Amino acid sequence: MAGEFGLTMNMLDIGGGFTGTAFQLEEVNHVISPVLDVYFPEGSGIKIISEPGSYYVSSAFTLAVNIIAKKVVENDKLSCGVEKTRSDEPAFMYFMNGGVYGSFASKLFEDLNTFPEVPKKYKQDEPLFTSSLWGPSCDELDQIMENCLLPELNEGDWLIFDNMGADSFHDPSAFNDFQRPAIYYMMSFSNWSEITLVNF
Repeated sequence: MAGEFGLTMNMLDIGGGFTGTAFQLEEVNHVISPVLDVYFPEGSGIKIISEPGSYYVSSAFTLAVNIIAKKVVENDKLSCGVEKTRSDEPAFMYFMNGGVYGSFASKLFEDLNTFPEVPKKYKQDEPLFTSSLWGPSCDELDQIMENCLLPELNEGDWLIFDNMGADSFHDPSAFNDFQRPAIYYMMSFSNWSEITLVNF
């Protein structure tokens, strides 16, 4: 197409948006590589680049959020397409101290590519309930996850989201006076030992 307009193309940027998971990167490679081989084969003179910034920084941050409120929802009130548990079981809406006006800002323009982990101990056979996750703003846009299965949680419980280093730490919105979450730096003992040896 570039040639039709008299343009000499020498570079193709396939963009970015890759998450911090090797699995997703492999999926992207599986789809894109055959297409590039067909339309831009080796020797075509086209330099192909990408922007894998998100892939490199996603794993740098893990986000911990706190459940600040919960609401029981009747199963028959759930929207169509939401995976439901048995009709006699409740569903839950959990409100967290982080939302789209803070650490989940990227949720406004792309899907969340991480699933929450529950750090508190619970029995392996403990029932899972249809759940949705919300930020603290009371804004209908502040829905972090529409449908997931979780054990019953209570106020004060924590959820952990891995791979949150990309597009998750914008300046917090002034809406409702939300504050930037505290950041704690952590390192394994083995890595700390290696750094200590290098510095001394």
